[in-house]
Amino acid sequence: VARGLRPRLDPSTPVGRMAATAQAYAEYNRDRPEAAEAALREAGLLGTPEGRFVQARIAWDAGRREEALARLRELTAAVPE
Repeated sequence: VARGLRPRLDPSTPVGRMAATAQAYAEYNRDRPEAAEAALREAGLLGTPEGRFVQARIAWDAGRREEALARLRELTAAVPE
């Protein structure tokens, strides 16, 4: 569903961001981390809190624990509340 909706929605709007993030999570949950990162990249969301969190989960699952923890620390510092 998100893959069909996302191209029609502006990723700078809340609904567009939600659709792109949903697509990234769907790809991640289907064990397609490259497609998850591509969805975030295409929507310009790699640097957003949502995108950074997905990237941290991908790094953790890939065994890159230190990278994942560093991403989470950076995210926590950037968005403390």
